[in-house]
Amino acid sequence: MKDIGEFSIENRGAGKGVTFTRGRITSGNYEQSSMNLDIEYTEFVLGLQQWLRGALIQDVFPKANSEEREFIVSGLTPEAWDKIFGESEEEYNDNELSEEPG
Repeated sequence: MKDIGEFSIENRGAGKGVTFTRGRITSGNYEQSSMNLDIEYTEFVLGLQQWLRGALIQDVFPKANSEEREFIVSGLTPEAWDKIFGESEEEYNDNELSEEPG
């Protein structure tokens, strides 16, 4: 079973999804980040259990987008990801990726 450290799940109420909070160590400092997810509480808990036991994240959370799945896996928000790794692929102009060197 995966060990993802400290986390909490807050049920925001019927039809409102959950707030998932993850702790992580960044540059030697402990940080917590939260993300609101439009996934019902029971569905989220069951999916999280399946993922922790080895299922693929995209299989247990098929409705979640890539940023939401990344947050569940790593605890990195899109802003933290960009700060650590730089610009995300979505920010590149499609032409930049397909142009022939000239």
